[in-house]
Amino acid sequence: MSRITARKVDLDVREELILDAALVVFAEKSFHGASLPEIAREAGVAVGTIYLHFKSKETLANALYRRCQNDYLQVVYGDIPDQATVEEVVFTSCRRVAEYIQRNPLVLRFLELHDHSSYLDGKSRQLQRRHVDRIA
Repeated sequence: MSRITARKVDLDVREELILDAALVVFAEKSFHGASLPEIAREAGVAVGTIYLHFKSKETLANALYRRCQNDYLQVVYGDIPDQATVEEVVFTSCRRVAEYIQRNPLVLRFLELHDHSSYLDGKSRQLQRRHVDRIA
């Protein structure tokens, strides 16, 4: 592996560590109660490392929101055919939601705490609308 490739892998790993740590801290303290130094400590990185990946706490929270929402949508609705009956969709999605909540309680807590937050950007709100549209 070249040094450039190794650095890219290292950056990707650190970004995932930061997002994982942000999930823990945001789920525990909410967006406004969380600080970047707390997230850095949880991730085992320097605060400056967070700024290498994210411009601000808002940018970090939006990246995490999109990661969580995409994962949730994929797990719950990912392979339900468009031709499925309403009953099939409801039964399958409800079962998957229950399983998802059991496996990912922090994700659910984070999404619930941040679903209507003022810091969500256009991309995050668009993803949020996709979820609501899918339910409808």
